[in-house]
Amino acid sequence: MDAEEGILLILTALNRSEKEKLYQKWLHDTARYELSFEEYEKAHMPYRKSTQVEKDEILKRYGGE
Repeated sequence: MDAEEGILLILTALNRSEKEKLYQKWLHDTARYELSFEEYEKAHMPYRKSTQVEKDEILKRYGGE
């Protein structure tokens, strides 16, 4: 196995580990009665700036100019 494949495996394992931790947190949180795991996961994703396309979509959806 070359180094590139090894790094991808490690990154995949780390990502799954973080998702499993978040799932366990969701199971013990009362939010599980209100949010699906996918919604909970999306709400706990790190902040990132919105793209112009996303901003335009929001304005279009909610009647902005």
